[in-house]
Amino acid sequence: MEFSNLDVDILQISKEAKKAKSNDPKVINATLGVLLDESGELFRFGAVDEALGDIDIMVARNYLPQDGGVLYKNSLYQYLFKTKLDEFINHFHIGSTWTSGGSGALYIAFKYFKGSHIFVPSIRWNEYDQIAAVAGKTIGSYNLLKNGAFDIENLKNNIIESNEETVMIVVNDPCHNPTGYSMSLSEHETFAQLVNEMSLNKQISVLFDVAYMDYTEYPYFEQLLPVLKMYQPEVDLYIAFSGSKSFGVYGFRMGALLYMNTSENKVDVFEKTVKSFASAIYGAPNSMSVLLLNEVIHKSILDEDQKEARLLINTRANKFMGLCHDEKINFYTYINGFFITVKSKNPLKLTETLKQMGVYVIPTNEGIRIALSSIKLAEIERLVSTLKKAVNISEIY
Repeated sequence: MEFSNLDVDILQISKEAKKAKSNDPKVINATLGVLLDESGELFRFGAVDEALGDIDIMVARNYLPQDGGVLYKNSLYQYLFKTKLDEFINHFHIGSTWTSGGSGALYIAFKYFKGSHIFVPSIRWNEYDQIAAVAGKTIGSYNLLKNGAFDIENLKNNIIESNEETVMIVVNDPCHNPTGYSMSLSEHETFAQLVNEMSLNKQISVLFDVAYMDYTEYPYFEQLLPVLKMYQPEVDLYIAFSGSKSFGVYGFRMGALLYMNTSENKVDVFEKTVKSFASAIYGAPNSMSVLLLNEVIHKSILDEDQKEARLLINTRANKFMGLCHDEKINFYTYINGFFITVKSKNPLKLTETLKQMGVYVIPTNEGIRIALSSIKLAEIERLVSTLKKAVNISEIY
């Protein structure tokens, strides 16, 4: 059966998994990208609880500016860029708007993009396809990994062969969904050099989808700033941010889309245009998400909360990878993040086989996505042993 991301309904699969687990606690639900603690409850960030207590409910009941407002933007920049904030502001003009989570940021970016072709990794979050389709864009793909590292040559060849004069390249980094791969600084440098080279003949936009940036081991944008400065002014740079993952508030729909360029005029046009998008799509933002970001970035325990969250996932990942090595189960290069992807030539069949054995996963191109974020450490040994049996039964690995 030919695989298509458009045929995969992650929320529906997760709903089915949740129902199955309510009937049988032994069911393993490794489908949804939310962080659960070892008791199976949502991981709670103490800093978020503190911040929620400081929010003025009367303000939260009111309409806020469509883009989130000046304080939201300043809070966002402070959170993303940290000690390098002044350098970012000195080098780039930055425009931004509140969005309904990271998916909302992607939709507005795709909609704003003037071209028709958006290049995403061949192994990817399934919803990219759906968002692009709704935005009226065509998906092109590039191979993410070759010999365990970023496949820059395939990206180059696919874009050149497309003959498109205007393209957007989506870089889901760090903690790629669904593999957990993170590009090295040298890979980012090579990528920037390639984009600059291609921008001599094409109009290139680069969108950094950083939904899982807080689950890497280093301050992402502080390290990436020298590379971002490498991009030519002709290259449009976007950042899609998701506070859902950073703070464990998935239902609050905290997100933002940033646009960076050395041209002040281009940034002004961006802000004016996306304001009209916001007016047409949702009118005003979720006030609680705006006010929460403004408060939570000042909480002293936030760093410790996020370290604890990373440790929780890393412990699960290390155990899973170790057992997979023992069982000779192959998976794509994992560095950090919510997900890891086991390789499969027939992910749909393997997914169905696992479901019959009480394990729910998400099929993706040439693999199955396992949410390390939502499984308990105690479940991993049984997960891997079941996976090994399913591979043998299916004879498709």
